[in-house]
Amino acid sequence: MTTNDTDSGWLGRLAEAARTIRARNGRAALATAAEALQLAWATECAVQAGSADRELWWLRLAEAIAETADELELVPGAPVVPLGVGAAPNAVLPDSPAVRQALVGLLAAVRDALTGYSRQAYSGREKLAATLVAAAAARAVSAGGP
Repeated sequence: MTTNDTDSGWLGRLAEAARTIRARNGRAALATAAEALQLAWATECAVQAGSADRELWWLRLAEAIAETADELELVPGAPVVPLGVGAAPNAVLPDSPAVRQALVGLLAAVRDALTGYSRQAYSGREKLAATLVAAAAARAVSAGGP
């Protein structure tokens, strides 16, 4: 398998995860968001940045992903998000616009699903936690912006 095959296979996996999370609502959205955050973390860990500035961009994104995972775990009934566990790319990924775009697309799907869930949450604590995790997901998308 060449690096390009690895890239396209992994980017396809991110795109499929984004489509899946957009099709979920309620508690199912929480579980799918947790899985998507694991994929986002694995992607960030696999990217080899070519410069210090690019490395800082990825580090800021990693911090935003971790914050979103931490906030998600505060929502009552939400799954634990064990970052660094699960699927990972088979090879180093390049710091390319395609990788960044696929990852930001996945994080935007997470944000949208969590925002939708926060609008459905009824109890005070759950509503607050859901709102906080949606805001964290929005910050992750912003961190991934240009």
